[in-house]
Amino acid sequence: MDTLDAGFPAAPDLPPFEGRPVSLHRLAFDFERHVRLFARFVPVGRGTRILDIGCGSGWFPVLCRRNGIDCRGIEVRPYMVAYARELGRRLGVEPDVVCGDVQAMDLGREVYDIVMATSVFEHLPGWRRVVASVFRALKPGGLFYVYATNKFSPSTGEFPMPLYGWLPRAWRLRLRRLRDPGILRWGGFDWNQFTYPELRAALRRAGFARVLDPIDLHDPDRLGIPRWWKVAVLRFLKRFRALRDAALLGVEGTQFVCLKGI
Repeated sequence: MDTLDAGFPAAPDLPPFEGRPVSLHRLAFDFERHVRLFARFVPVGRGTRILDIGCGSGWFPVLCRRNGIDCRGIEVRPYMVAYARELGRRLGVEPDVVCGDVQAMDLGREVYDIVMATSVFEHLPGWRRVVASVFRALKPGGLFYVYATNKFSPSTGEFPMPLYGWLPRAWRLRLRRLRDPGILRWGGFDWNQFTYPELRAALRRAGFARVLDPIDLHDPDRLGIPRWWKVAVLRFLKRFRALRDAALLGVEGTQFVCLKGI
């Protein structure tokens, strides 16, 4: 895979996103982090087919195209689709980004090697139907990456209020409407606040052969304790479900790598 800076200007003129400056180096870091994670389980490179559900600014499909990876992005908000195409133009590529509501789309059968949904399911009333659609769309052995809200996290990117996710849905909607009366029109409301047990169970019911959470994915060498302690702690947490869920209770979001059987 080509390095992301190859062929780019030293300081590319990238369009700001929602009033904030965009850093190519930050995008490249996030891209490489995702690719390294996916590559632990499935090959990633030319010939890999990826679907990015709720692709937002389109940065992932743009950098996939730059690196010769076939990635389609789906985004419900037209202005973000326009931004993704402009971002691609500035970086010399034409990303495959389409406007649509994934809840109403047929994703096909055994089409993709990887499907990703980052900060999407909290906004979808029909998220369970989308999980089933994703499962059908994945090839045997394919990977589904999910990142969503964690109800019990002390903070959330959805709203700048401590313990916001703990509130009932009706209260959350009142708060969000006070800040943005039109939030339901553009799909930005968090209909769902997930817990690890809830989302894990739903993904298993969908048929995935393996559903891996951050403890399953953690490299013992990254923990700041002696190695034998690292291995012992992770093995202990992996063995006892209640302790695993307690350890994940307050982390920032719910994250899973799901693998379809061959």
